[in-house]
Amino acid sequence: MIPLPLQFPINFKESQGDYRPLLSPNDQKLITEVQFARPEDIDWLLAQLKNSQHKMNSLKAYERASILRKTAEQIKLNADKLAWLIATEGGKPLPDAKVEVARAQNTFEICAEETLRLGGEQIPMER
Repeated sequence: MIPLPLQFPINFKESQGDYRPLLSPNDQKLITEVQFARPEDIDWLLAQLKNSQHKMNSLKAYERASILRKTAEQIKLNADKLAWLIATEGGKPLPDAKVEVARAQNTFEICAEETLRLGGEQIPMER
């Protein structure tokens, strides 16, 4: 068993949201507690989207690729903990959870490489 923090707070801002238990579907034992967002937290997050989109649009391809590679590396560094959490929280067999983590890491690595290959014209989705 891999120890987890007793509570997982919302990390994007200070929140007064309640903590709710995350139980194992296998034996209903407490895994950890997760902080739930309040409506005000969601409103704050949505207000940040326009600024975030502008920042993402201004990144060069190599900067986006770097972010994706760092994400893949963090997944790799935390693979055992992530697999254990997936298996415990979702009731999935540990070998399957490890495959899921490896697939997530691989997806971010592929996306990092594809980011460098993007060319042509981009069409904005907001119309």
